[in-house]
Amino acid sequence: MNSVIKGASYVLVHTPDMVLYNGTTQTTERVVNPDSEYLKAVPEHLRSYEEAVSYWPNQTYIGNAHPDELAEIRIENLVIHRMYRHF
Repeated sequence: MNSVIKGASYVLVHTPDMVLYNGTTQTTERVVNPDSEYLKAVPEHLRSYEEAVSYWPNQTYIGNAHPDELAEIRIENLVIHRMYRHF
């Protein structure tokens, strides 16, 4: 029997708790310094679902925008360069 791949797609999943409890830095810091200011500040820097969806690089990743469009916009005061051509 031969197998055939008839389609493929990307998925973008919003999992902010994963960063809190599974990130290498966070798990190490939790062991070494459980009351650290770093751990207290992490939740303030996580994107909401709406922010993650509207983040233009994520839209490009899932195919709703072309990489050339990404290269032309400003995100959080940074210019996204055409880095994808270097891969």
